[in-house]
Amino acid sequence: MSRLGDAIEEVENARKPTPQHPSGWEPGVTWDGKSGNILAATSNKSPDWAALLSAWDMDPDVVEVIEPVQMRSWDAAIGNGEVRRMYYYKASIRRKRGTGPDIDDLVKGIRKHKARKYTPQDGDTAFLLALADLQVGKKGTAEVIDAMLRSIDAHAQRLKALRKCGHRIDDVYIACLGDLIESCDGHYDMQTFEVELDEREQRRLARHVVMYAVERFAPLAARLIIVAVPGNHGENRKDGKSFTSFGDNSDLEVPEAVGEACRTNPDAFGHCSFVIPQKVMTVTLDIAGVIVGFAHGHQARSGTNASKKVENWWSGQAFGNRPVGDAAILLSGHYHSLDITEHSTDRTHIQCPTMDAGSQWYAETAGNESMAGMLSLCIGKHFRQGWDELKVI
Repeated sequence: MSRLGDAIEEVENARKPTPQHPSGWEPGVTWDGKSGNILAATSNKSPDWAALLSAWDMDPDVVEVIEPVQMRSWDAAIGNGEVRRMYYYKASIRRKRGTGPDIDDLVKGIRKHKARKYTPQDGDTAFLLALADLQVGKKGTAEVIDAMLRSIDAHAQRLKALRKCGHRIDDVYIACLGDLIESCDGHYDMQTFEVELDEREQRRLARHVVMYAVERFAPLAARLIIVAVPGNHGENRKDGKSFTSFGDNSDLEVPEAVGEACRTNPDAFGHCSFVIPQKVMTVTLDIAGVIVGFAHGHQARSGTNASKKVENWWSGQAFGNRPVGDAAILLSGHYHSLDITEHSTDRTHIQCPTMDAGSQWYAETAGNESMAGMLSLCIGKHFRQGWDELKVI
């Protein structure tokens, strides 16, 4: 039997590492292709700049050090009681004059260039149509419904044109991004006075608009996927507040009813599927190799403007390890105006425009109005940002 003392080890407290170099003098280099800085540590009082530049993978025949150079010395313990004086140099660097490409050769290249035929990048591509903020039921319903149908027709023609120019498109997505109906009360002052249809009438019209889009694109797709997320105008509200579940929402009820109708005709719509959440506010799908997130956008509240609000919300979703936080592309509605924000080399937020008839309340409070339109785009991992061919009609 081992003694207790044999199991006890002497504690070695964790400590931050002792810096090897003075603060602000850590060796390194910054370079933007034209100029930069180099910080070097050496035991030589007279540094060999060519060797130091080469050590940082920089060509001393192309890059030069600009005098004067800052210098500092520091006695460093190198072990076994030995102390060595180190010299630290901080210098600006730049590309040597006359080492760039020959301008005459560049000009000749431009003049000799022959126009090339545009060829789309090869790869599986999906076409996506966004139905954002239709808000059916406001004054001017007849004119807005006509504009919606004409936009859907135009995007169907665009899909055909994209195929003709070389895009290999099989799957088509229709994204219902929320606020398909205006509702009648509880979202802003004077809302009840501004609508001309009750909620039953609004939902009926919205169903027919979504159904028309399905009928229009079903013959053009190997697979047609309809995805929906809930918006704020679709909520079941009392005294201006949603009081039931996240899933109790007209923005989910409308496409759900369309899906049930499609299932009665498998010959025409057997290749159609509907992605409708039950109790959550976002959906994330793998579309042609790209993770795409869908949200209405009203859940994004913290920020100085619409883009910043969505950025803050989206980064929180990523930090919380939620599925939409993994999206490379985020499509949202709610804020009505088209906005495309590239947050990094692999994350893009696309704020879709509205198709509604406009809001006097918004114009009176914000001072401007949104330009109506319906958005479509192509998605595929072979595109630089995962998307291309964006069009608003």
